Parts: sequence; structure tokens; C-alpha cells
Amino acid sequence: MQGVIVVTDEQETLAKESKAQHPGRAMFITKKDAEFEPAGKEHQKYILQRNRVIFNALNLQSNEDIMRSTPAARLNGFVAGFGTVAQLEKEWPSFQISDESVHKKVKQLCGRRRQ
Repeated sequence: MQGVIVVTDEQETLAKESKAQHPGRAMFITKKDAEFEPAGKEHQKYILQRNRVIFNALNLQSNEDIMRSTPAARLNGFVAGFGTVAQLEKEWPSFQISDESVHKKVKQLCGRRRQ
């Protein structure tokens, strides 16, 4: 999903035109001063949560934990297919996950970007 934060009416018009040109792409548009309500736990790091073995290895308990976890954010990207195996290998020690089967699973998904 792509988010667009606009300040002016002109930016909002351009964002809506761009959204119309890409009908299959999930996009939301919001004003800079709009109120923000965090999504529920089931929506945080959605792709990562769908990979329960990887998600559970992080041992995150609350919605707050999920939202604030840098390893969860980075792993969500890798599991979604973004990044390279080289980037993953560089960052892996910082995730503090010792389970080698989890490491192998993330490497398999890394670089296979989903559309």
C-alpha cells in the first residue's frame, strides 16, 4: 500500500489523478493535519504476521510492540520481497533471532517482491 500525504488542494488533486491512473494499486490520500488512528493489531506488519513462524520468533506481545519494533518493520519488508539477501545478511544479527529455520525462510522470501 502506498500513502500520500498532501498539504494543498493542488497536491490532493494531483494525488487523486495519480490514483486514478493506477486502479489496481492500493493507495490512500490524507491531508497533513488529518487525525491519525493506528490500525488494529491484525493490520500491523500484515505480511509478516501471515508468516507466523517468522512473526512468532520476534515475541511481540502488544500492538504497541508491533508498531514500535524496528526488526518487525525490517522483516516485514524482507518477507514482502523487498531488499536483497545481502542486505538481510547484514541486518540479521540485529534482529536477535537464533532460530536458523526462521533465517532460512526469510532468505527464501527476500527479493521476491509481491505485486
